This record gives sequence, C-alpha cells and structure tokens, in this order.
Amino acid sequence: MINLIKQFLRKWYSLTSLILLPTVLVGCGGDPPPPQKEKPRPVAVVPQGPTTTSVADLMDANDIDDRIWMDERRAPNSDMKRVAVLRFFNGFATGNADQIRPFLGEVELHELATLEASGELSALAAEIDGIEIQAGTTHEGRPAILGLYEFHDRIEGQMWEVDENANGFVLKAAPAPPGLCDQLGADPFADWYAVVASELLRMHEQDLGIETAALIEPPSTEPDGTGMAGGGGGGGGPSGR
Repeated sequence: MINLIKQFLRKWYSLTSLILLPTVLVGCGGDPPPPQKEKPRPVAVVPQGPTTTSVADLMDANDIDDRIWMDERRAPNSDMKRVAVLRFFNGFATGNADQIRPFLGEVELHELATLEASGELSALAAEIDGIEIQAGTTHEGRPAILGLYEFHDRIEGQMWEVDENANGFVLKAAPAPPGLCDQLGADPFADWYAVVASELLRMHEQDLGIETAALIEPPSTEPDGTGMAGGGGGGGGPSGR
C-alpha cells in the first residue's frame, strides 16, 4: 500500500512540476527577462516625382525677359517643359522668331513667317508690357499652355494645346473668339473652352437657321399653269426641296 502511495505521490509531483515550471523560471534567478520587442514592419517607400528647378532660377539661367511671369503652382512639372515654355514666350516678348519656330506646327509656322516678314512680330514685342504663362488642360484633359499678353490698354490671350512626341512637343493654337479674355475667371482653362463651345453652338444655330429658311418656300396664291405653286418675284427658293 505504501508503495502505491509513493508511486502516486511521485506521479503527482512530476505532474505539478511540469505545470509550475514556467512560474518557477519567472520567479527565480532575479528579474524576469524583458518582453521581446516586435520587429518594425518595413515601411513602403513612395517614389518621389522628379524635382523641378524654380521658375526664377530657370529664367536667370536661360536669359528670359523680365516681362515674363509664371507662377510655380501653375508651371509645367519638369525642367525641360518649363524651359521650353519660357523660351517660346520669350520669343514673343523679344520678337525672336527663332525661339518660337521649334515649337510650332505647319499651320502656325506659316502664320509666324507672315508676322516676321511684315514686321508685325517686332511691333508686337515692343508693345507687350508682360506675359503671364499658365499650364493646365483642355476640356478633353490634354495638356495646354495659356499665354496672357498684357498691353497698356488691354489683355489678350492665346491658348496653346500641347501635342507631345518623342522629340518634345508641338504647340497648336486653340480657337479664340473675340473678347474671350473678358470672360475668363478663376479657372481660365475651363472658362476658355466653355466660351468656345458656346460660340460654336451659336454659329451652328445661325447656319441652321439659314439652311432652314432656304428650305421653306413662300406660299403662292396663283397657279402657275402647271398645277404647282410657284415662287413670287424673282423665282423664290429652289423647288423640289
């Protein structure tokens, strides 16, 4: 019987030791070991966009006329584009066609040649008090550059739509109805194309009115002998429409 009790006690002691083992290790031998620190998780590195040189520094480096002004917040997003745009408008400010020519398409090149040959380009440069440049987008989301030309008695603008290619970009003049600059507000790009769309609609309605009038023949009160109503006076509108 005693042997059975001893065997039971040995088993109980062994089982208790296993259960209390973690507590014994923590309670003996001084202070408990510090808790393990979690390894810091890797932080995703967000790639930064290309840095740009300030407009003022680029103007100094490229000998741009002081009458030209471009806000940092509305400037192109790369040095290459900034320098190209500054040189383009510098050509207008100084009457230098060689700075304008590399950025024009075939139609605009022809117009530039006419302005240069007639002396109008030089005369225009002499009258310019300042040129403000803004980068934005067209109504279709394509890049565009707006140039606002300040004269002593007025402000005139021209929207240039950017056609980018492997060699750089070409600037194409957008439509510009008379008096458009007077209707530009806080968002000149949206305002520009809204005015152009409104003007195109008005012209379309006028053309449609003329075409509709040509289709309507004035009523006739006398038969013309053929059983068909004829136009009065000099022949009226074309029959059969």
